[in-house]
Amino acid sequence: MKLPPGKHSFKTSLGNISRTLPAQAGFQIDATVSLGQISNAFPLARKEQSTEARLVGTVGEKSKTTVQVHVDQGSIMIEKAK
Repeated sequence: MKLPPGKHSFKTSLGNISRTLPAQAGFQIDATVSLGQISNAFPLARKEQSTEARLVGTVGEKSKTTVQVHVDQGSIMIEKAK
């Protein structure tokens, strides 16, 4: 299963965001937290930035799908579907 092409954007000021994506998905990720942590279950084929508060990179082959996630206070969890 693939993610549909385009930009998928998720944002919250307070609380956690958890996204479960298809295990074979290819996408570009841009995730930021102001106060919290980011966990990502996918290996990055290309990593542009990876810190506790920012994750920018590519999962799988280059894709026309972008996943953007921003949390002010809370955590981001990007998980693989089983």
